[in-house]
Amino acid sequence: GAPFAISGTTCTASLAAGSTCTYSVTFSPTVMGDAHDALGIVTSAGTKTVTLSGTGLSALAGVSPSSLALANTNVGSTSAAQMVTLTNNGNFALGVTSFNVTGPFSSTSTCTASLASGASCAYNVVFTPTTHGNASGVLSIITSDGTKTTSLSGTGMGALATLSAGSLAMADTTVGSNSVTQSVTLTNDGNLSLSVSAATISAPFSKTTTCTATLSAGNSCTYTVTFSPTAMGAAGANLGIVTALGTQNVALTGTGLLVAA
Repeated sequence: GAPFAISGTTCTASLAAGSTCTYSVTFSPTVMGDAHDALGIVTSAGTKTVTLSGTGLSALAGVSPSSLALANTNVGSTSAAQMVTLTNNGNFALGVTSFNVTGPFSSTSTCTASLASGASCAYNVVFTPTTHGNASGVLSIITSDGTKTTSLSGTGMGALATLSAGSLAMADTTVGSNSVTQSVTLTNDGNLSLSVSAATISAPFSKTTTCTATLSAGNSCTYTVTFSPTAMGAAGANLGIVTALGTQNVALTGTGLLVAA
């Protein structure tokens, strides 16, 4: 019976004295491993039995783990490598064609074009985030037993400075007086603390602030600007907000009014 089959025979209903005939047997395994059966040839002199055996050969690729979480990594940096193992659990050599990685992940490999039965090789995966937040990807390994995948994940760590406005137009103000104040909000939309340095501003504008040296992730602080013209006419300056990510400028404008005597 399966996976053995008689593919043909030269034997007929009668075999002359001293003559021979043959039975051709095929082996078509559907599973890996040893198989056994018997060929029974029924004659007038009784049933003659031939023991049949064969081994089904197959490569069987397995990857471990099926998912890999890389360590939290600062934006622009590279994580420590973590390993994905490819193992040939079969009894026949596994062909290893290539691999590819998606997302902000990359890998090197110890695998060669053929992986012996019972052997393993490794893919060393690293995470290099370009933005803060969660990232995902896939390591795909193409083998003679199909494509095997490991899902990848990691979190990019970084601060992200956001201003509520890029410019402030102060109300027209009489020379020698102070305008109504206007404010700009600095928000850290990242997931890592933001270092904040002293802001810069020049007359006839001035500022106060609630910002301190460190702005925690998800928090905000404000810069409040006052216009105090000393001369009639248009005035302009920049509020320079200095953080670890660089300087962001807020353009300031206002007009000084001179009341006729």
